Amino acid sequence: MTVRPTVHIVKRNDPLAMDLICRQSEKNPVTVILIQEAARESVRLTFPSHAVSVFVLQDDTPEDARYPRIDYPKVLDMIFSADRVMVW
Repeated sequence: MTVRPTVHIVKRNDPLAMDLICRQSEKNPVTVILIQEAARESVRLTFPSHAVSVFVLQDDTPEDARYPRIDYPKVLDMIFSADRVMVW
């Protein structure tokens, strides 16, 4: 059985969110979608690369973003394929 990821939609750099993302990624797949302020600050945000898939909303970030850019339909696909979704 495939384990579905937890999706975290992060609007700003939140230490609690970052801590929970890191802890969850130790046991389960985690996807992070950076939007709004977090997308614009994505250059400064780091995640454990081996366990977390990170994306940025293309409408909120420049083309030279650190992480792959995705559009709204892809965000919806990720939300509906997730085990759970958390918004920070």
